[in-house]
Amino acid sequence: PPMQPPSYGTLQYWNTRFTKTPTPFEWLQDASSLDPYLHAALCSTTTQAKPHPNLLHIGCGTSLLSHHLRTHVHSPPQIHNIDYSPVAIQLGKQREHDIYTDQHAADTPASSTMRWSAVDLLNFDAVLRVCNPNSYSVIVDKSTTDAIACSDDIPVSFPYPLTTRHPHTPLDPPPSTKTHSVNPTLLMALHLALVAKEGAQWISLSYASERFSFLDGAADGVGERVGDVFADVGLLWEVRDRWAVEDGGGESGRDGVTHRAKVSNWVYVLRRTGVPVFVRGRRG
Repeated sequence: PPMQPPSYGTLQYWNTRFTKTPTPFEWLQDASSLDPYLHAALCSTTTQAKPHPNLLHIGCGTSLLSHHLRTHVHSPPQIHNIDYSPVAIQLGKQREHDIYTDQHAADTPASSTMRWSAVDLLNFDAVLRVCNPNSYSVIVDKSTTDAIACSDDIPVSFPYPLTTRHPHTPLDPPPSTKTHSVNPTLLMALHLALVAKEGAQWISLSYASERFSFLDGAADGVGERVGDVFADVGLLWEVRDRWAVEDGGGESGRDGVTHRAKVSNWVYVLRRTGVPVFVRGRRG
C-alpha cells in the first residue's frame, strides 16, 4: 500500500517528533537564508515612534532561526517564538538558556531572553491568550504555512468570532450551531491579521510556487455570506513580492538541514493591509 503522508496537523505528531529528535532541525534552508528579507522588513517597519518592532516567529520548531533572529533586533524580548508543540517550546527555551548564560553570565535576567509560547494558530482563543492584537511588525515563517496546508480543513461555527465589519453590527443570520469547513491556511492568515500591525510584513519560505494563491479566492469556500459570517481574508493580506531561491542540494540529514536535489524554494513577502479585524462583541 502507498505510504501515508505525515500527520502534520496533529499535536501528537509534533510532540513525538521533537521528543525523539530534540536536536536542531532546519526545514528547506538554513537559519540565515531569510537574512536579506528580514533586514529589509525590519528597516521598513522601524519608525522613530517604534524603534524596536516586535517580531513573531511562527512554527519555530527546533530551528536555529529562533536564535539567529537575535542578531537582527535590539533586544531579545522583541522576538516571540511560537509553536504548536510545547515540547519544541521547552527545547527552544532550554537551548537559549544554555547558549546565552554560557556566553554572558549565569544570572542573565529574564528581560534579556526571547518570548516563547505553545499555541495552536488555528484556534483564535489560543492565539489571543499569548498574542496581543495589532502588536507585531514582522512575521517569520520557515515552511510553517507548508505544514499548515497539509492539515485537514477546520470545522468552525458561523458567524466566526473575527470580522472585518463593526463588531456590534446585528448578525443576520444569528449564530448557528452548524459547523462549516474552512481551509486551515485561510484560518491562520485571519488570526495573524488580528495580531499584526497595519503595514506589517509576513516573510514566508515555502517549497510551493503558489503557496498564497488561496488569498485570491479567499471568499470562495465561505459562500455568499462572506463578510457577514467569515472575514474575506483576501482583503487583509497582499503578496508584495515572491522570489525563487535555490537550496544547496546534498545528502539528506547532513548538518541538520533537509536537502533534496537542487531545486528552487520560494520566499514570499506579504503586507498587512489597513482593513481592521475585530473580535465580535468586544469594544476597541
